[in-house]
Amino acid sequence: MDTTVSKKSYLTKVVQLMSHYQSSSLSSEQRLNRSLALGYLQEYANAGVYASDDNQERTPIFKNGKGVYCALGYLLVKTGYKEFADEIANSNNYIDIEEIENFNSSDIGKWSFQYGIDRSEAVIIQRYSPRRGE
Repeated sequence: MDTTVSKKSYLTKVVQLMSHYQSSSLSSEQRLNRSLALGYLQEYANAGVYASDDNQERTPIFKNGKGVYCALGYLLVKTGYKEFADEIANSNNYIDIEEIENFNSSDIGKWSFQYGIDRSEAVIIQRYSPRRGE
């Protein structure tokens, strides 16, 4: 199977599912930000250019050697957090959102809260490719 097609299909499904879920606990600003982020996620899916480890040793990778961000990194860049996305790529390029301790108080957790995206959603956005061995 063409991995580009499967990644696009996966991300499109994520956008559809996340678009239908609107928590009543989100503020109007979070709902607006979430809608904006989901539009960017669909843009990323449609572009068909995805980050992957150049050596295919491990995924997820936040930013590959060609400068392509993962979906979550792309969202950070498009929402004005490019410096933060680059900081993550430079300090921990193989970051796995699911493994971040104290997620809510982390910088990525604070961004996620601002954009109305919970931790489990951030994980599924990042995980459009299985990690090696899965």
